[in-house]
Amino acid sequence: MKRHNCRSCYFYDWDFITNLPVETENHFCGLHGGEAIEDPTASKNLDNHGGCGYAPKEQPQQLQLWE
Repeated sequence: MKRHNCRSCYFYDWDFITNLPVETENHFCGLHGGEAIEDPTASKNLDNHGGCGYAPKEQPQQLQLWE
């Protein structure tokens, strides 16, 4: 099972109301109702299926073959 780093996730300290990141000392997951993140170097099993809905901050861009 691949473990992602919470710090590189789009939802890390993300406020769903303002749709902006929040600077805070108590880190949380904006996707899972503000679930506390004690160790931002590895993601938690938040969906009870071994994952969390990780979305990288840097989204890969699909290249086009034709315009």
